[in-house]
Amino acid sequence: MARFSADGRRLWDLPDHLRKSLETSLRFGEYNLFVGAGVCLDAKNSKGENLPSGEQLRHDLCRIAGVRSTAPLPRAFRGLSAEQVKLHVTERFINCVPGNAVRLIPSFVWRRIFTINIDDVLEGVYSHRERLQDPKTINFRDVFEETRTLDQVPIIHLHGWTRKPNDGYVFTQIDYAKIMAEPNAWMTILADIMPVEPFIISGTSLDEIDLAYYLQRRSAESPRGDCGPSFYVEPNPDAQTDKECESYGLNLYQGTMQQFLQELNELVPSRSHPYDLAQPDIPNLFPNGTDRKMILRFANDFQLVPSSVAKKESAYRFHYGNAPSWEDIAGKWDIGRSVTTNVRSTLRDMIEKKIEERVLIVSDSAGAGKTTVVRRVAYELAQEGTRVLECTALSRMDVSEISACLQLIEGPIVILLDNLAEQSRVVAELVKILMVETEKDDVVFLCAERNYRVRYIGSTMGDIPYKTVSGLNLSFPEASQLVDQYNALGLAAFKGDARKPREFARVIMSQPIAVACCLIMNDMKPLKAIVRSTYREATEKCRDRYLIASLASYCFRDGIRFEILASVSGHREWNYQFDLAHPLPLSYLGALRERFVVPSNTTLAEQTLFQAPKPDIARAFARLSQGIATRVNRRTIMARVPEARLAGRLFDYEDVIRRFLGEEGAQEFYAKSRELWKWNSRYWEQVSLYNLSLFYSTNDQNYMHNAVQHAKHAVSIERHPYPLTTLGKVLAARMQIRGVNVTASYADAHNALLKAIGVERRRGWIAGHAYVTLFGSAIKYLDMRYVLTGRQTRELIDLLSEVHSKFPRDVDLRRLAEQLTAKLQARHGA
Repeated sequence: MARFSADGRRLWDLPDHLRKSLETSLRFGEYNLFVGAGVCLDAKNSKGENLPSGEQLRHDLCRIAGVRSTAPLPRAFRGLSAEQVKLHVTERFINCVPGNAVRLIPSFVWRRIFTINIDDVLEGVYSHRERLQDPKTINFRDVFEETRTLDQVPIIHLHGWTRKPNDGYVFTQIDYAKIMAEPNAWMTILADIMPVEPFIISGTSLDEIDLAYYLQRRSAESPRGDCGPSFYVEPNPDAQTDKECESYGLNLYQGTMQQFLQELNELVPSRSHPYDLAQPDIPNLFPNGTDRKMILRFANDFQLVPSSVAKKESAYRFHYGNAPSWEDIAGKWDIGRSVTTNVRSTLRDMIEKKIEERVLIVSDSAGAGKTTVVRRVAYELAQEGTRVLECTALSRMDVSEISACLQLIEGPIVILLDNLAEQSRVVAELVKILMVETEKDDVVFLCAERNYRVRYIGSTMGDIPYKTVSGLNLSFPEASQLVDQYNALGLAAFKGDARKPREFARVIMSQPIAVACCLIMNDMKPLKAIVRSTYREATEKCRDRYLIASLASYCFRDGIRFEILASVSGHREWNYQFDLAHPLPLSYLGALRERFVVPSNTTLAEQTLFQAPKPDIARAFARLSQGIATRVNRRTIMARVPEARLAGRLFDYEDVIRRFLGEEGAQEFYAKSRELWKWNSRYWEQVSLYNLSLFYSTNDQNYMHNAVQHAKHAVSIERHPYPLTTLGKVLAARMQIRGVNVTASYADAHNALLKAIGVERRRGWIAGHAYVTLFGSAIKYLDMRYVLTGRQTRELIDLLSEVHSKFPRDVDLRRLAEQLTAKLQARHGA
């Protein structure tokens, strides 16, 4: 770390690599700002008075509260009445006129601004038209929400804000303790990002109580190496300041905030508007005069697939299991696959409207090569002149705005979408709007998804037709290509005769390609043996980090934000684990500004989750649920932010928890998570299904009672189709218990499932799960030789009549519908 002075050594004296990373991070809006009272001393309040320093405010409040003049600020503040707080605190810091110290702040693009000031100086300085971003003020009690694009900058008041006086202020130790115990979302966010992201800190001492709390996990080694250096701006540092900056990995700038910003302004004089930071080719797709903010939001969710990129001379990350980059595809580092020809020709027929379907899904098991196939086809289409857009959205997309944008783009468009299940409802709505409500019928979707999620896609896509392509396991010629390629690259590890590659090709044919690559690189050892050896080689800290990232990626394909992973797993050995030579390697995924972490090889990661010791897996579940908790609330669930989507899968008993933790581990995980997640209906839904599973395995009626009560509690929290469907499922299962009023239990289940379908209709989307549960429950009820009421029969007949039109591709649902129809005709003459 270094010291810089406004009167001596300046920012231009930074070593070249640090100066360049400073300029890059500053241009791309990667810096966070943390400010205290010192940056506002030249601002004035509504009465024309200069804002007081912390010491002056303490002295004034001591006098007003009638406490000794040497009393600390918290004690003085505690002595004030509500009226005195309003008069001498709120009104003293509201409607402020900014001074020169902060004048340049809006001329830079910031990722976030944190302030421990209660005044509205920052809001005032952002009222000028010259600003590059629009301010979004957040008070410390506000729930977490995501700022998706750089045209907005969140200004987060950690100690309260005079324009929200009813929220209170944080001045006393008791106030600090209360918000730390809640836990407070914005305190947690800051504690997560302070150790790893680039910061500029000014206007506060490093030993200020909560800044010290945020800095405690930061060290010289913890910040990300691919971002700009961090700075502490202080006009009057002492010897201890140098030591503290060295400890926290901060460069010390001796000077005022005004001087520091002026130097930054001179160092990086040309700074772009956030609109200009979007992928350059995206704005060129739209006519002149298109709303710039709309284009920016579109660019946040889509990237243009390049028609030409520089070929890579090597592609080691791809060969070690990472998804291929466009440079890898351009370099033809993937092998030729027969399925690629099929996908490409089918997609061309769709583009030329020779077939009516607008959606093509490449579906197979994990590691089969789906991502590589669809990216190969997308790149070749782009080379031929077709506009191909890759969907990179991590949160809920605005369907109406996206459809409006697509209508403004001339000519056919192919949209590449990996992991379709996360956006299948959006795709269905877009196809319906573009095909039925507009004349833009030349938009085609090229998608990939794991085969076990295709049924879910069928239920959410409803009556939108689509085609599927599968069968990606290696043929013998493809296996031979793969062996030859790894031999040529020096990546094969055969102890046998390497001159007989065809023998090795026969071993790996019919395997998913990711598995085959692992076998080639590990002397054809069984996958379980490979996983055991790599797991043993890693340290405990690296194992924990890898399991957390693997579990996150299993639940949500794009993994986990790097700052959350760093927070829950520590920074020790962090950088080494992003090296391919590490036994449990991790990779960054996504754009520079919003980077997520995934395991380098998803096939090995999934196998590691199955084979790791249960205590290690349990620890990963607990830490992941704790790490994402503050970012999940009802607002972020509706916005479908990554952590909300991750949580939805993480608590899934059937598909995730039982698979990796078993029944005993599930009980412990749900119990440990209760305090943080008890507000969440999804949590109680899954606890209900866990108890239902215990009932099936033990026949203990207490578990059934718990299942019903937890499902009812989930519905009481949120009247949503999912908890209503779970309640219906559990009530239907209760019919099996001896002594239960079967007719009443079925009636309750029937009504809950009808309500679930009704809520879905009012929300404008229909899924098949409630139908499946209702039809299955009715069949079970009839098999028990009970008789439906006339109303129940009519309601079922109405729903049965919808199945073929609304769910033409849901084979399981149609089969159930046929069974129920036959039983109704036999029993009721319907």
